[in-house]
Amino acid sequence: MGTNYITVDLYYQNPVNASPAMPRFLTVSTSNNNHPLLTWEANTEPDLGEYRIYKNRDGSGWFLLGATDDMPLYEDVTETITGFSTPITVEYKVTAVDNTEKESAYSNVASIEVQGKLSKGGNNNGEIPTLPGQFTVYPNYPNPFNPQTTIRFYLPEQESLKITVYNAQGSEVGIILRDRLNAGYHEIPFEASRLSSGVYFYKVQAGSHSAVKKMMLLK
Repeated sequence: MGTNYITVDLYYQNPVNASPAMPRFLTVSTSNNNHPLLTWEANTEPDLGEYRIYKNRDGSGWFLLGATDDMPLYEDVTETITGFSTPITVEYKVTAVDNTEKESAYSNVASIEVQGKLSKGGNNNGEIPTLPGQFTVYPNYPNPFNPQTTIRFYLPEQESLKITVYNAQGSEVGIILRDRLNAGYHEIPFEASRLSSGVYFYKVQAGSHSAVKKMMLLK
């Protein structure tokens, strides 16, 4: 009898050149501040850049909520878990993005019930976030953006405020605002037509408080 042969072609792709693996085991619970707290299993790719969080509020459609560096943790401060009489469901899913902007497939979807009627402000879905009573900087919206986005924050009292933008190397590229603002929710537009595509950071300083957020300009 003759001998039959099977040819098998093997291919190898360097993990650094591949898209990141899909984040796994996404869950959502309640944070100490009564906001949705997302956690998932950390990716192991050496070139991981960030995770992107997507949200669907009460079936209105998916949108990019924000991003976090390489930590598998995200708190959605625009939603409140407790103290509501008309709950709605919000859903979340997460992707991993490497340093060359390759994005993974979506994680599993995790959901939780939150307060259905919001008070004032504006979240990433064009609605109004519950005011937290403490200094809070929300994710800018839209993000990614081209060429304009809105920086949003809450001041518990009147403060001297400064908003500074930095590039990915940490160099200052401009000051958006330097003023004294009253207590309350504020939205400040940022127009970036003179900047090139890439990752930027904005720092909001209000008195002794400060917070830094990441934003991405895609032209």
